[in-house]
Amino acid sequence: MKQLPSIIGENSLENKPYKLNNIFTKAQNITWEDTIKKINDEYETYKGKSFKIINGLDYRRTPPTLVCRNAVYPNTFETAYNQVDSEIKGVIDMHTFVSFVSEAPNYGKHRDNQVVLIVQAIGSIKYDVSGIDQVTLNPGEALYIPKFIDHKPIITGPRVTLSFRLE
Repeated sequence: MKQLPSIIGENSLENKPYKLNNIFTKAQNITWEDTIKKINDEYETYKGKSFKIINGLDYRRTPPTLVCRNAVYPNTFETAYNQVDSEIKGVIDMHTFVSFVSEAPNYGKHRDNQVVLIVQAIGSIKYDVSGIDQVTLNPGEALYIPKFIDHKPIITGPRVTLSFRLE
């Protein structure tokens, strides 16, 4: 298992955000079919207890963003999770963010109290991240965000994004 800085490069600093280009190729294989299975499993298995819905100001105009927080990984999700877990030391868990439209609601500008690795699976997403320019993630690309670094997702269309919490 590799430590993240060795993937990024020898001269990297762990307290700086980084974009990783096309390193997690298995995430490119995640399908909408498996995404629907993940959402269904989230509800059926956990009765919605681990499910989070982010509603916008006008929920009648904009569909919500769904956050699946359980450890049920159907098919292509399991393959993508296993690739990240084998490449990165200290994976704690994975949350799946699903949006169906541009400008879908999200957490806005925030900071996490743990290191986060964002891996794009379906569609593209942009992030404003303190300390670096705006970053666009396409399937297979990742964004390493140290704890307490401000970042804001910008939803540009239908997407599935994997968010890994790291030790």
